[in-house]
Amino acid sequence: MWVKRAARPALRSRLGFWLLAALARLTRREILRPRTNPGGPEGLRSEAELLDRLRARGVHVPPVLGLAADGSWLALGSLGESLGSQLARLADAGARRALLVAAARGLGELHAQGFVHGAPLPRNLTASDRAPERIGFLDFEDHTESRMRLACAQARDLALLLWGAARWAERDGELLPAMLAAWKAKAPDSAGEELAGLVRFARRCRAPLRPFLRWCGGDLRRASLALETLLRDERRSGSEAPAPPRSEPPLGVGGGTPEGRPAAGEGF
Repeated sequence: MWVKRAARPALRSRLGFWLLAALARLTRREILRPRTNPGGPEGLRSEAELLDRLRARGVHVPPVLGLAADGSWLALGSLGESLGSQLARLADAGARRALLVAAARGLGELHAQGFVHGAPLPRNLTASDRAPERIGFLDFEDHTESRMRLACAQARDLALLLWGAARWAERDGELLPAMLAAWKAKAPDSAGEELAGLVRFARRCRAPLRPFLRWCGGDLRRASLALETLLRDERRSGSEAPAPPRSEPPLGVGGGTPEGRPAAGEGF
């Protein structure tokens, strides 16, 4: 059993929210809007309500065991060890990939039911040894969908998951593409379209920053790895798209008149 205590977001978090909100307004990118984390009793009550709704839909989340009348604490059942802890001790790249691909597939299934997680990082996910394909979700504290459209929030979820997994992708080049494919196989098309818009925006921002990536911290390097995966997928999707049909004149061969003669002012 876990007991969560009501607490307001720290000053550092509030400052980060403010800076991200300013960037979202400057760039007019909805997906950059900061998540809403009310904290305190309101946050715990909201999380308990959402967990009950998710369990009713068959999503693997902790059961709500109790909620204080004043909202000061929330008691939850345990789903076991977090995915982050499991990945940290795994030495086999194939086993790590299997867990993370299952996580991406599980996130896509969550999105297909019309839900958003808000922060689907490995520390907020679980997988049991008996059923590693059954992904559990923890900590629904961030109300991303209250700040942006559902499809946009779902695309943001996937981007965060790829970023969180990128630390293991430096030695496994197939990891992120496999995760992306697993998510796309389950997620709604609308979320995929929003993800494509994010990729187009990030491509423009990445070009001037590329020379400085080698001096950036690990977070930015992982973000670059995740973005490169999305860019390759976009290029591959574009090359596989069917060519648009050629427009043919309705009658004749000249395209100018029904009889096939060139229109006035046209020559052969």
